[in-house]
Amino acid sequence: MERKPGSRDLGHEANRVAALTATLERRRVALTERLELCALTLFLENGIDAVSVDDIASAAGISRRSFYRYFESPIDIIRTVICRAMDGWTQQVRERPVTEPLLESFRAANSFTLTAPDNAEALRLALAGMHRSPEAWARLSGPMQAHTTAAYRQIIAERLAASGRDTGMAGAIAAGLTAIFVYLAEQSVRENRQLEAGEFETALLGIRDMIAADG
Repeated sequence: MERKPGSRDLGHEANRVAALTATLERRRVALTERLELCALTLFLENGIDAVSVDDIASAAGISRRSFYRYFESPIDIIRTVICRAMDGWTQQVRERPVTEPLLESFRAANSFTLTAPDNAEALRLALAGMHRSPEAWARLSGPMQAHTTAAYRQIIAERLAASGRDTGMAGAIAAGLTAIFVYLAEQSVRENRQLEAGEFETALLGIRDMIAADG
């Protein structure tokens, strides 16, 4: 007579599957990080357009076919790194008290995002690669603007809702914030320097003071 699996057997199988899934995920994350660091280092050394998929795959010790399981193209690596940092920044702002002034929340999130171990090295290399190859900015600015605007819109809408105000203007406010951020980022690329966290805050404070003076 065939023995039916009991709850202990099912529990053991579930644990085995969970452990295997966790192991595969760790391997995926580790390989993704290796690919990113290899690619970003090559970008910084040679320029983004001079680095091929084969160059990155060879440096990371994988096949060309395996590369495409993780990224669409070499430049997609920079987009991924920057957008991931933006997602982390957004989460940091969302975890701040909703009663806190938004600039204070931005300041805290900037500090964390630029120094967090999970972000710092890849983000530093990505931004340095952009400075090394400013022509890549034209291809990256569109996706970055869309991602940044979505992040700002989410944050602004949550803050407006928390204070009982209409969230209908969240998109317009987010677009304005994005325009300021992208302008500052583009200037830093053109001037071959790092974008300082305080530049965005300074621009916002300047706008606030000008509006207050006019009012």
